[in-house]
Amino acid sequence: MSLRTVSSRLFNQDPTSVKRAATKEPVQITDHGKVSHVLLSIEKYQELPIPKKVDLDVEYLQRRSLFFDINILWLTFVIPKGHKFH
Repeated sequence: MSLRTVSSRLFNQDPTSVKRAATKEPVQITDHGKVSHVLLSIEKYQELPIPKKVDLDVEYLQRRSLFFDINILWLTFVIPKGHKFH
């Protein structure tokens, strides 16, 4: 499985295109050059083996906080502006 990488700035500018790309392959989102999030479609998530899903759920529970949830919502619902994702 290949991974595409985009900056958080690009994701904030055009989340629709990044989400569209995530339907084909996981997309790593970087913050200051370090991978901070991985976006994948629900279909791709459902293809993951159960132990991997459990690992992801455990990571979410370990990182859970109001700020983390707000950040997830922000990354999900930001209105696209200008730049087109290729």
